[in-house]
Amino acid sequence: MTGIFIALAVLGSYVWSQPEAFFSFNASDIVMPATITGTIPVVLPMARNVPLSLDVPAPLIKASASAAYDEDSDFRLISDNPDGVRSIASITKLMTALVFLDHNPGWDTSYTISRNDYREGGKIHVYPGDTASVRDIFRTALIASDNVAIAALVSATGMSEADFVAAMNAKARLLNLKHSGFFDPTGLDARNISTAHDIARLANEAFSKPDIIDALTRSEFSFTTKEGSAKHVVTTDQLLKSDVPGGVTIVAGKTGYLPKAGYCFVGQFEKNGKKITTVVLGADTEEGRFNETKKLVDWAFKNYRWE
Repeated sequence: MTGIFIALAVLGSYVWSQPEAFFSFNASDIVMPATITGTIPVVLPMARNVPLSLDVPAPLIKASASAAYDEDSDFRLISDNPDGVRSIASITKLMTALVFLDHNPGWDTSYTISRNDYREGGKIHVYPGDTASVRDIFRTALIASDNVAIAALVSATGMSEADFVAAMNAKARLLNLKHSGFFDPTGLDARNISTAHDIARLANEAFSKPDIIDALTRSEFSFTTKEGSAKHVVTTDQLLKSDVPGGVTIVAGKTGYLPKAGYCFVGQFEKNGKKITTVVLGADTEEGRFNETKKLVDWAFKNYRWE
């Protein structure tokens, strides 16, 4: 046992004096040979492959909080008040969608909107008495940020709203969203809170789900209820219908607005196979949240080089 301590002390002294040599090793170079009995393998943490900054001057972002992250490494590219806790409005719906996917009764299941599903606020596309497939309701909820459709999804799972919200908070803990909390699934409750950092993590999880991407990449959507009522849904994400600077492609995005939250947007963008996630919270205007997002995206891809 004494020999082990001596070996580790020698190794530590060498690392201190020659760090560049140590970090040039492969993991296999530093694990003690199996032929030596009574040794403890040394396991090194994997280094994050973070992008290299080119020192381009950072933009001024007019919002209460903002941030951009490298999707692969979770490296923070730029931020302003990323850990400030704020009301998040309909960005809440990303968490609702994740929890719904855990309890989906089946995409082809028919559901009739009830009076209990009705919510004031925002543009309404489905009304009590309308019957549609769960898939059509899901797309309506995310594309148009429709609060009635969100409430209907919760009801379609067979869960009470209280149990569903409890599942949302459990999912937040599972995703290590340390400063996030939910009181309702629509985002109409201003007590739904998070931070720019937590929202980026939530968005990365949500945008990894094909069914969520399928909805959030549609600029519009039409369907007909079982009763024969034609519905046409238009996205709240203006960036799906406009050019993002520098040949960047939008992967997905979600809007939010309440008087207490301001205008919010979280989006994921891709260029040359590299993805970044941006968050803007508390912008002053609807147009502003998209303009500030464009600034973040343009700067991030100009300022950073990925090896």
